[in-house]
Amino acid sequence: MRMDRLLELLGETEVFSSLENAELVQLARSMEFREFAPGKVLVQQHEMGEEFFILVEGSAQVVMQSELLRTERHVLTLQAGQSFGETSLLTREPRTATVKALEKTVCAVLNRENFQNLFEQVPSVSRTMARYLAQRLTAQCRLDGPAFVSLNQFPYQPELFRMVPLELLKRCRGVPVQLNGRLLTIAMVQPDNFSLIRLLQEELVGFRLQCAACSADDYLSYMAQHETASGRTVSFVESHDPLPSVVRLLTNLPSGTLVLDPGAETQKVYLQKGGRLSPLLPSPSDQFLRQLESTLTSFFLTHQAVENVVRSIRVDGQSYLLQVSRFEHRSGFRYSLRLSETRIQPLKHFFPAGEMRAAVREVLASPHSFLLIDGSQRNVAEAVHKSILGELVEDLGAQGVLYLGDLLESQQVPCTLAVHDPKLAPYLETAFHQGITVAAHQGIGRKQWKELIRFQGQLPSVLAVWKEGPLIPALDYLIKEVAAGDSLLYGFHLLTHKMVRQACPYCRQPYKPSEKVGAELGCRGLDNEDALYFRSGGCEHCLQSGHLGSLPLFSLSRVEVLVEGGSVRRTVWSYAAHLRGLLKSGRVDPEEALRVVPMR
Repeated sequence: MRMDRLLELLGETEVFSSLENAELVQLARSMEFREFAPGKVLVQQHEMGEEFFILVEGSAQVVMQSELLRTERHVLTLQAGQSFGETSLLTREPRTATVKALEKTVCAVLNRENFQNLFEQVPSVSRTMARYLAQRLTAQCRLDGPAFVSLNQFPYQPELFRMVPLELLKRCRGVPVQLNGRLLTIAMVQPDNFSLIRLLQEELVGFRLQCAACSADDYLSYMAQHETASGRTVSFVESHDPLPSVVRLLTNLPSGTLVLDPGAETQKVYLQKGGRLSPLLPSPSDQFLRQLESTLTSFFLTHQAVENVVRSIRVDGQSYLLQVSRFEHRSGFRYSLRLSETRIQPLKHFFPAGEMRAAVREVLASPHSFLLIDGSQRNVAEAVHKSILGELVEDLGAQGVLYLGDLLESQQVPCTLAVHDPKLAPYLETAFHQGITVAAHQGIGRKQWKELIRFQGQLPSVLAVWKEGPLIPALDYLIKEVAAGDSLLYGFHLLTHKMVRQACPYCRQPYKPSEKVGAELGCRGLDNEDALYFRSGGCEHCLQSGHLGSLPLFSLSRVEVLVEGGSVRRTVWSYAAHLRGLLKSGRVDPEEALRVVPMR
């Protein structure tokens, strides 16, 4: 019965419709039937293709996954009679998309070996396939690439511009035009430039990014509209603390800078925008200006050579990075103040559990502690690094933190001094003697690892990001290497993260896992008293992807080093502690949870 149905479907396919009945019979006899349960993956994107499929019963969906953007986009739904994978019979190119069964599905499959045999016996099959692929390639060349949009169809939305630093938009030559749930559409002049897309994705943590193409003229016109709208007259309200007043002013000037010239005889405060200075009117009071000058001068007392300082300022419940620059002028020193391009997410954005935040801060509060951050994505580790720094500066003040890293990178973190030097020892010793509480390093490798270990016990607490590939597989080797050099690290803390896909909140349904899955959830500490779990299969709100991007899960471990060079890791906080709540609330699929949490 299935063979008759297969012959009928083969004769209707676009690929083989021109073959004679006898040739279709030979083709059908070369294929085998396979059954797939609902949700089963038929082919996986990026895997090498070896087989051609035709759906005999059921249906399947085709999705394209972007590792760069961490998104999954539904392309089309396949019904009985439709086929895919024909290119794999002629080439060994990776699959361009993932195909999943939507229901119980039966496919007829032709593998490469059987096709080559058929190729020799029935030459017309190969000619038919070559003609079809040539036609499809021509059509594909016309359709490839992001959709081209006219920006006239999108109303100007100032709240979208506030999501992305203006300088970053200018660098990428793009404008945000639409937000649908957590999916942000950005129209770009160069939407195929992956380096620019990566910069945007690193900034938009927690959002899915969709890029569209627009013309350069359209981009300039839309950006001019934003510049005009943001150039409106702003009011300046004085308060007893000058810095929050300045921050409130600058939040209304997305690309503006406040310039203070204390030595000027008349006008002392200006707004700088587009290379032009204009007086701030009405002018602040003399008392306010004296307070502001005194505050800014204090930033540079400890380190006279420093020209740029970044401070974390909390205003109306939000944290902002205020960048202060000082330069000599004929009337003395001038100061320029602007908001840093990069926003620091609060630590609770990454650690929703208060116990986890408390555990991390307790580690750094211990004398001479060493907290190393590592994980599956370096940009997440760096974001957490900056977030922890932001909270530390609020507690300790900028004078309590030494930042060891690139001067350009220092503009994005709250600290007084930034040092970029491969030799860390002199700065670490100085920090220790000056009573600095925490030394933060933007990225360490093997050389810095040895140096930090050698001076442990004589240092402030150290917060660092590991930068040389996956750390866990190399950890024991690194410890043995240091032990062989007669240096001994007594112990340190390791903060690692893994990425887990979030489920769609719109289409989640109660789900009872199988006995096997339920047992594994219990073994890994992911079960809950109510046995309440959810599963989502996609909906129109998330373009039928069933996912809303990824979020990091964290594990905090104490690594104790043995005298002979081995190590023991003790878990302080596990991935499962956060994941249990996500499972019960339906934000993560149970099988996805099992993927990221190891067996005990």
